Amino acid sequence: MNPKPKKSKIQFFCGIDLAASPSKTRVCVLSQNSRGKLKMVVSPMLFNLHGDSWEQAFEDLSTKYSKQVKCILQNPEVSVVVGIDVPFGWPRSFVNAIGKHSTLSSKSYGWGTREGREKFRFRETDTLINKTVFKTIKDLYIQGPLSVSTDRLGVTAMVGAELIHHLIARWNFSVASPFKTPSLSKRKMRSIIEVYPKASVTSHLGSKAFRFGRPHYSEWKRKFGNLFAKPESIAFRVVDEWDAWICALTARDYYFGNCIAAIPRNSRQKELFIKEGWIWAPRKSTDVRSKGLCR
Repeated sequence: MNPKPKKSKIQFFCGIDLAASPSKTRVCVLSQNSRGKLKMVVSPMLFNLHGDSWEQAFEDLSTKYSKQVKCILQNPEVSVVVGIDVPFGWPRSFVNAIGKHSTLSSKSYGWGTREGREKFRFRETDTLINKTVFKTIKDLYIQGPLSVSTDRLGVTAMVGAELIHHLIARWNFSVASPFKTPSLSKRKMRSIIEVYPKASVTSHLGSKAFRFGRPHYSEWKRKFGNLFAKPESIAFRVVDEWDAWICALTARDYYFGNCIAAIPRNSRQKELFIKEGWIWAPRKSTDVRSKGLCR
């Protein structure tokens, strides 16, 4: 179990549901008071992270709330964890095969069959999430992570890589490591985690999280509403806003040391984390009010 970080005066949890299209990218920012209650600092909104360059994209933010997000991310004196719904990398097997591919080569990778393509489609973390979070779910409509190499996530992953680089290079964030417990001071300040919202809600609600494959939002609100000082603030219009909200809640889980699902177990998996990225998913909650979403 990860040690709890020391309390800081201000804690912010930022969730970003990233998309290739600016019109579908949403951001949500939560803050937590001394009593452990959450406040919606920025209710899930359009956050145009896309532009000719990241520098320009952030500088162009002009609305009241987007300026507020920018100030939070820039402030080195506050604790911030950013949860992003985007793959942080590509399957190593896929990258290696593409690097060796040549139109003049007679080498076959077996991609002509579904079985031959399968080992090039998913990252190690995708496979482990399926085995841990989704293994007990009987609903055939509920599926695990999509493939970043074959399921139209490539452009979004490229945008995500640029966003992560910006957060690291300019605002002193670091990508959270699942196999190395960071120091309290480092973890509580500036961390980035990969989130798969469906895995986060399934960790808590199981099959109740979805109904015939569609998100069961009233159940989500019932489960997590008592975390908020004003539960009525949980009123979103589209799935992207709900996902950004879940990303922010999962960032809070990480802050309190409660995201421990599908941790790399061996040296091979540790190496793949660096190359492919790693999904952080929470454990099931027993007391969501005092110990985060899960424990």
